[in-house]
Amino acid sequence: MRNFEIIILSVTTIVLSLVIVFFINKEQNKCDTTVVLDDGTELRCKDTYTANGGLTNIKTCDDENISIPLNRIKIIKHDKDE
Repeated sequence: MRNFEIIILSVTTIVLSLVIVFFINKEQNKCDTTVVLDDGTELRCKDTYTANGGLTNIKTCDDENISIPLNRIKIIKHDKDE
């Protein structure tokens, strides 16, 4: 009976861990940011990072990484800000 309890506890722990990892990963992969360029082009993306060098690194919704000069960006808006 003790072995059965250990197996049930182990399976329950693994399933709960997988569910937690799934929801954390789902939250990180939200495509909730829009970058509007000075020419009016809108880029949907997951994340942006602006460094001191004047370039903004953008991770698009399809996981492509692009760099755009900061002076070409009009606004960066997050869906949760609206």
